[in-house]
Amino acid sequence: MKYSESNQFIGAENLDLMENAVRYTAYVGQLVASELPTMGNILEFGAGSGSQTAHVLKPTERLTCIEINPALQETLIRRGYKVASELKEISDNSQSCAYSINCLEHIEDDKGVLKILTDKVQVGGKIVIYVPAMPILFSSMDRLVGHHRRYKRKGLIELIKSQGMSVIECRYVDSLGVIPSLLYRLIPKSSGEPSVRSLKIYDMLLFPVSKFCDRIFGKFFGKNLFIVAVK
Repeated sequence: MKYSESNQFIGAENLDLMENAVRYTAYVGQLVASELPTMGNILEFGAGSGSQTAHVLKPTERLTCIEINPALQETLIRRGYKVASELKEISDNSQSCAYSINCLEHIEDDKGVLKILTDKVQVGGKIVIYVPAMPILFSSMDRLVGHHRRYKRKGLIELIKSQGMSVIECRYVDSLGVIPSLLYRLIPKSSGEPSVRSLKIYDMLLFPVSKFCDRIFGKFFGKNLFIVAVK
């Protein structure tokens, strides 16, 4: 589940849909998992139902999932994860790493939330963020799931640095995904809801090619941004 400034539950319907993108969710999970420390506490902000979390880290005492939606909290608990409702339940300077996947774009005051998230991390600890990229791709789909924005690479780096973090990596992901996303934006009167069939086709046939293309185009463009920073 993701968050709005008014604490409404938004975007939950998109979580079930994205479970059809098996290769994509697994790859994003692997990206984040590769940056996690082997020791110390880990915090996930905006864990949803845990379907993406499962590709990052199996249930462990050192992982706490922040999730505001009570129904999704129950799902996380059934899956074996430790859950908290709000960041204020977590002590400052207590985490070796904090990560968030496709959550900040749902929050109006993303800078304010990022500051709180950074406060939870120890000096020398990491912040790992994955968000939608390229404002030109903002479409009815973004509005449907409650996105406030898509991020520019430079703007995301500046946002992270404003919290006293040192950015060690920031690159685009899913470069090939820019093409269907741009075409989707141009569809007149689109409801914003993608079909399960089209998502499965992209995930099976095109996303593996997109991963390869990222080696060439990841510095320049992509449907998402992946950033790693150290406090």
